[in-house]
Amino acid sequence: MNCLLIIPPEIDKKSLYSKTKLNQEGVFPPLGLAYIAAVLKNSGIKVKIIDSLAEKLTEEEVLYKINDNKPDLIGITVLTQQIKTTISIVEKIKKNKLSKCIALGGPHIHFEHSSVIKNEYVDFCVRGEGEITFKELTEALIYNDNLSKVKGITYKDKKDNTIITEDRPFIPNLDDIPFPARDLLNNSLYNSPISLGGKKPFTSILATRGCPFGCHFCSLTKMWGHQRRRSVENVLNEIEEVHKKYNIKIISFIDDLLVLNKKWAIELCKGICERGLNIKWDCCGRINLMSKELLKEMKKAGCECIIYGIEFGNQRILDFVGKGFKVEDVPRTISMTNQAKISVKGLFMMGYPTETKDTLQDTIDLAKKLKMDYIAVSLVAPYPGTDLYSYCLEHNLLQNLPWIDIMQLSFKAIKLKQLSIDDLIKYSNKINWEYMLRFSYIIRMLFKHPMQIIFFGSKIFMKLILSKKIYNST
Repeated sequence: MNCLLIIPPEIDKKSLYSKTKLNQEGVFPPLGLAYIAAVLKNSGIKVKIIDSLAEKLTEEEVLYKINDNKPDLIGITVLTQQIKTTISIVEKIKKNKLSKCIALGGPHIHFEHSSVIKNEYVDFCVRGEGEITFKELTEALIYNDNLSKVKGITYKDKKDNTIITEDRPFIPNLDDIPFPARDLLNNSLYNSPISLGGKKPFTSILATRGCPFGCHFCSLTKMWGHQRRRSVENVLNEIEEVHKKYNIKIISFIDDLLVLNKKWAIELCKGICERGLNIKWDCCGRINLMSKELLKEMKKAGCECIIYGIEFGNQRILDFVGKGFKVEDVPRTISMTNQAKISVKGLFMMGYPTETKDTLQDTIDLAKKLKMDYIAVSLVAPYPGTDLYSYCLEHNLLQNLPWIDIMQLSFKAIKLKQLSIDDLIKYSNKINWEYMLRFSYIIRMLFKHPMQIIFFGSKIFMKLILSKKIYNST
């Protein structure tokens, strides 16, 4: 069996918003596919990976690569914003007879499998964690076994009936999964986010899966369940591997919440120091969860930046989305992080149901009170599997648009009574330039992050100026 795993390209609409979006997020390796590839390799199955995003491939270039590899089975991981491109590629693969079987997986497929499988060119949908499911699916195809025994798949039988097999339980011991097959990736393509200087070589690590908080706009709890953690030793061994085998010393922990268990997190930090792993890293934290002891150990272990999902500056909206903290808690956590000499990145959202111009301004006002090094602002998108999506359906707030248009930031996905899409674009641009063009912020960045200013400063400044012109003209 010759397997090919693919990250599909995204459609980048040339929109008003995308022209002013600050591209600071880095290029991350596809760990999900790399994990599946590692499991397949250990089972003696031939496998390759195509990362269309990192390689900046067009749809046509992806098809050329598929033709060169002549795979028996193709697996494609799909985010919601990639579904249109993915279906287009899948149809062309089948029409040109480039592969016998195609399986789709990933977050979008997990929640939309029953509708996606209706496409005549899609053979299988893989739900939930893909490592064991994809391996068993591959083996069932090799040995012509009964597909109904493979847990976690959706497919069509010979009579075109949709078959949804039993859900696969979560993998109880994450240490049982081999490290991602980074040897199948072109690691030179990946670079760190601005919070780590945009440097190479770079990789990401996933030490935990799941999150217990279940925010209204997030599907992670439904997708991965409550948090499961790898052993500290297992995580340290992976850090050591990427450090020694790939000479990578810059890492992003892409866990939903790496530091949920403080004792485990402190043990990890101490282990990094004890093994002499000279790495620089960032991760997600949470308002009201951090402690001075934890932050001290994180700093000693090389933590450069903590990302906080602050989201909104209005208490009513925070309560609505279930963030579980008060507005006044935010400055305390940010101040504590600054005192530990760890940089801060704040994540904000705009355009939630029931929002008004006043609540948008509350978010801007809160952001301006905080000493943060980086901010990221997104327009609210109702992803499938979230309580937000269910809420929008129940209250008839979802625009009747294809998925790609709902997810693209240039479109208004939610029918807001008191806000237009122009309002959202204005305020999302406003928070960027009111925060980042302040004299105090510029001085802070010049003295604290001179290299980021050198590499990113001119581009960011020009985009901020453009966004201000757009704001003033509209």
